Amino acid sequence: MLRLLLEEDRKIIKKEYLIRFLTIFSVLLSIVFVFWILFLLPTFINVFSEERIIEKKIGDPLSRGSSEDVEILKDKFSLLRNKVKVLDKEQYIVTDIIRQVTENQVRSISLNSIAFAVREEGQFVSLQGLANNRESLVEFSNQLESVDIFENVDVPFSNFTKDIDIPFSMTISLKELNKSDNKENKKDETE
Repeated sequence: MLRLLLEEDRKIIKKEYLIRFLTIFSVLLSIVFVFWILFLLPTFINVFSEERIIEKKIGDPLSRGSSEDVEILKDKFSLLRNKVKVLDKEQYIVTDIIRQVTENQVRSISLNSIAFAVREEGQFVSLQGLANNRESLVEFSNQLESVDIFENVDVPFSNFTKDIDIPFSMTISLKELNKSDNKENKKDETE
């Protein structure tokens, strides 16, 4: 290969080309960065101003709402509180209730659902399922009535209209813990 430039001149030219390349690259990069900022600045300002507007509108939800809204919220919170009461330490443990139901379940009874409810009247368990015959449904009901944590087992009369393959639903009311605790305390005191 034919070399017309001296080695020193070649190094100088390479160095100048590298400097030019880095200069052009940094200038282009800074131009892109400036345009990026210019295009994002209106969006940032818009989002910031909308955030301020929303904060002013929302403020304190209880102070801006009507008394009806506050009452609706209070009702929803009390309903939620009642639902959570099932898990409260002073209430029955759900797994114990399920265990009592399944231990007393007759073989010819199949359960489809178990639902729990806490109302002002007390705590309730609703069972739905299918019984092979009337006798097994009556036996299951009697066995559940004998469980000490169940106060009342309500089986509607309409459940006994069929002879076989009877779909049933029953409501079990649970004893209040304080009453059963007081009875046990009174028994201990009398002994």
